[in-house]
Amino acid sequence: MKSYKKTVIAILLAVVLCSMACVEVFADHYDYSSYFYSLQYVTNTSKAEPVQTLTSQFSNPDTGTVGVYFYAHDYNMRDGFIRDLSRTATIMLMEKDKSDADGYIDDEVCEYTGYFDYDADGNYRIVSYSREELYDEAEIIEYGSTVELYISVIVQRISGDTTNNISTGLLYYRYWID
Repeated sequence: MKSYKKTVIAILLAVVLCSMACVEVFADHYDYSSYFYSLQYVTNTSKAEPVQTLTSQFSNPDTGTVGVYFYAHDYNMRDGFIRDLSRTATIMLMEKDKSDADGYIDDEVCEYTGYFDYDADGNYRIVSYSREELYDEAEIIEYGSTVELYISVIVQRISGDTTNNISTGLLYYRYWID
């Protein structure tokens, strides 16, 4: 009985090793932009960041093959902003089309929500993000493999804020594409 178990285990091990040897390993084909600090904002006003160009490994990339990585950094909302944990920022990832004059409208890719809280150093800033897909199925955002991405940001104003001006650097981010 012991030799039977050993034989079965040896056969299973051989099958697993053979199947692993036959699997093609894919390299990471992601393209990333540089890192950026966000521009100055005014609360409750949409502000678009500069457009960045990336190239996909696929032709006709869709909404599921692009995104934004947000990174933690040393930032504190200036005095004049109520430290309210219900404050959010809406960050829309967009794909720039040729020209509005030609009747083209930029594609909405997805929407991120940034949630304000205190970080470990006591800074009041965005500490977490969520991504919401805008479509039930992935939508093509560009024909070809090159996309022009930008984000449009709206930071919520809270009653009691004594300023509307958000200084440079609220967001530290970079774009990615598969």
